[in-house]
Amino acid sequence: MNKIKSFLENLLQKEAIMKSNHTVPNLEILNESVEEFEQLLHGNMTESLSVGRRTKLLPDAFYKVSIEYKKRHLFKLSNYEHKQYGELWVAYLSNPNPRREISKSAIDEAFIMALIDDGLKVIGTMSVGLSQSTMEITGWKKDMYNPSDLDVRKLGKFISTERFSEPKDDGFSLTDFLEDK
Repeated sequence: MNKIKSFLENLLQKEAIMKSNHTVPNLEILNESVEEFEQLLHGNMTESLSVGRRTKLLPDAFYKVSIEYKKRHLFKLSNYEHKQYGELWVAYLSNPNPRREISKSAIDEAFIMALIDDGLKVIGTMSVGLSQSTMEITGWKKDMYNPSDLDVRKLGKFISTERFSEPKDDGFSLTDFLEDK
């Protein structure tokens, strides 16, 4: 699990830098950080993570407020045996720019990782679903860029989980955090 956690810490740091670079009027810096982040993903996952290269700068008004993104919080890391990918790891994370301390942040997304071509890669993501009418949490929803068989509710044989920081009790996050899955 230490190797996975180290990979994940690197990934989350690169994500925060890349998202911060989206608010800086420098295409070279932005596109270089996007490329570094993409190297940790399998396939074309940048769209599902709302990132991407730019070919031209946005209007000047966009850059008047520079945002420095914080690294996501890691709540839990689980390990599975999957029929197609072998070992899988699922990282339960906060939103991409947590503004609160860990105990006041909720689980927002899960990154699914596997060994691909002898290296760890993010191969899919899941998001916490919200009811459009009430904005209540409805559970996990599959992001549209996932391979069709990747779903946080059915990832194969559960092996183990390691918990790091307890999330906010919003009726979903703490329950999901405490569940052995």
